[in-house]
Amino acid sequence: MGDQLNRLLEGNERFLEEKPRLDFSPDQRKAKTELGQHPYAIIVCCSDARVCPEVIFDATIGDLFVIRVAGNIISDAELASIEYAEEHLGVSFAMVLGHTHCGAIHSAISGESGRYVPAILDKVKTAIAGISDEREASKANAQHWATYIQDRFPRLEVVPGLYEIDTGFVKIIRQSQSK
Repeated sequence: MGDQLNRLLEGNERFLEEKPRLDFSPDQRKAKTELGQHPYAIIVCCSDARVCPEVIFDATIGDLFVIRVAGNIISDAELASIEYAEEHLGVSFAMVLGHTHCGAIHSAISGESGRYVPAILDKVKTAIAGISDEREASKANAQHWATYIQDRFPRLEVVPGLYEIDTGFVKIIRQSQSK
């Protein structure tokens, strides 16, 4: 496990133990403004309001380059954001963070939709490949997009994870050997 992943998991442990070291003070904001952003990780996650990477990983301003989109899917806009973080900010680690109780996963499995939702659900359906268990589908979705990113950014270390909304625990999803 790399240093960045360890740092994320240590932050998640502090979050679980309710011992955060978060610092959003005026001094911290000023320092991060003057020194610029130097995130240590890219986090691609769902826009679900219950999934807050800075809180989940006990990270402060400038630590994480967060890309949020329903279903933690990847399109050209997300790829461009990842490219920026890697090439211009020097980030070498990314996590695709799926989560339990995901509305996009539920909708993809149940067939519920709306006017604009198919743009997301079609990508989720492809990623979950017919899996009907929502937890397993969330894991498969995160793993699919982690592989998708890895294939496009070979110098980036990409890890899929699953955030348990009920417990606050982040579990690393071990990638399958088939690529």
